[in-house]
Order: sequence, then structure tokens, then C-alpha cells
Amino acid sequence: MTDLYKNKVLVVEDDKDWIENWRNGINKEKISLTFAPTVQEAEKILLNDVSFDAIVMDALLIDKETKKETMTFSLVEKIRSSIFNYKGPIIALSSSDTYRKELVKVGCNYQAPKVDFFQKLSEVLGF
Repeated sequence: MTDLYKNKVLVVEDDKDWIENWRNGINKEKISLTFAPTVQEAEKILLNDVSFDAIVMDALLIDKETKKETMTFSLVEKIRSSIFNYKGPIIALSSSDTYRKELVKVGCNYQAPKVDFFQKLSEVLGF
């Protein structure tokens, strides 16, 4: 299978353990994961390429160096706005049910706890 047929997924997540778990567990023949650990990195990636088949969004990102916490609600709004104009599915993926519900309110289509990453991605992308 060539890269042309892979599903491209942007994952906005800062936790190295989750990233490693997902990177090692995904079927690399079907999915290509791009990780963004900060809002700024996600925006930089999206400025260059919005052709992702799905975006997976954590609600709370913590900069490992500064320890500054950033909520991603405004990023979801920006992705849906004319700035990026992304029409594809966005999955709210957070350990917090409250955060997931808030992400859905601002533009995510689906929600799941982090432990259900593979199952929800499979449902949304149909693999």
C-alpha cells in the first residue's frame, strides 16, 4: 500500500507516553500520524497542510519547559473558521469528560477518552 492511500491524521497531544503508545500501536499501513505537542506547532502544520483525514484534539496542553497550560478550545474554533477552513472530522480526545464536551461545543464532531483512541479513529475513518 502506498502513502497515497493512507489516512493522514493530525494529533494535537503533549503527553509523550500517550504519543509513544499511539505511535507504536497504530497500523502504519493504514494511518500516518503527525503529532503537534503545542497549539503553535499545530497551527504551523495546518498553515502548510490542511489535507488531514481527521484531527485528534487533546483539550489541555502543558508546555514541558515553561509548565504553562494551554486549552485548545480556541484552536478548534480557528481550525473551523475561515483561517484554516477545515471541514473534516475532529475528535475530542481527553481524559476529562467535561473537556471533551466543551471541545464538541466549539467544533469537534466526536469525543472519546484517550484510552479509546484507536477505536474512535477506526470508527471515524472506517478501517
